[in-house]
Amino acid sequence: MQDATALSFGQGYTNPAIRMNNAIAYRAELKGFTAFAMYSFGGSETPAANRTERTLPPTNGDDFYGVNLQYNTTNFGSGSATTRTTSYRIRQRRPVPRRRRTAADVQPRRWVGLGPVKVYGQYLQRKNDNPMFTPLDLQNLIVATGGSLAAITNTILSQQFNSFDMDTMRGFAGPTDSQAYHLGLTWNFLQRHTLYGVYNYAKDTGRSVWATEDAVVNHYGVAYQYQFSPRTALFAAAAFMANSDQGRMTPSSAGYTTGFATSFGADTASYQLGMRHMF
Repeated sequence: MQDATALSFGQGYTNPAIRMNNAIAYRAELKGFTAFAMYSFGGSETPAANRTERTLPPTNGDDFYGVNLQYNTTNFGSGSATTRTTSYRIRQRRPVPRRRRTAADVQPRRWVGLGPVKVYGQYLQRKNDNPMFTPLDLQNLIVATGGSLAAITNTILSQQFNSFDMDTMRGFAGPTDSQAYHLGLTWNFLQRHTLYGVYNYAKDTGRSVWATEDAVVNHYGVAYQYQFSPRTALFAAAAFMANSDQGRMTPSSAGYTTGFATSFGADTASYQLGMRHMF
């Protein structure tokens, strides 16, 4: 079901920006091969006079680029992708920007078809050595504003805070250094019925003044789908996350992070029942 349920490999392991501003892209397909390249000049919807995301042009590296190569047949496919983001970090009341280098996402993917059964595997590496906000920055911000939620929110939003600045396995801002693994299985039987099973494992070894331990999560689940017609299906899914050390992830209703457990190491679950119609 791709990214439609809590079984998705996306969740908090990747947490990339799903859209890039002012981007150009090129896609080519030939005899099973697909090549895709994308470049973004960065920028913001915020009026230029109000922007604080960049005061100087990049001097080393591009704003954003990504490339992807795939090969697919009826019963087999393989693909690999990498992205890199380079922008600038602006501290409050500091006129001199600091370069921020983020991510090095490598996502090889494999899937094999054996009649009605398909097996999926994926590996992901994510690294951000210099996030826009660190835990120490936030701690100092709380002290400087006297804990005012409005002042803290306004300061963070004025800095063009990005999703990849979040340490999504721990639930706060800070550097990340994580690896994640995915194993999935689908079985289609009697034409209209499909069973899904998934196991994901991730570990973040990044360190900061707050990230004093690794964050580890074992994520597993099952789903069933009944296809009423080529465009309409009923599905049910159950997913579980066993967090340990400083892991506090919760399974989302789709492929994106939606919240965190109230404490480190707390186990979480998601149960879904839905109908999907494709227009």
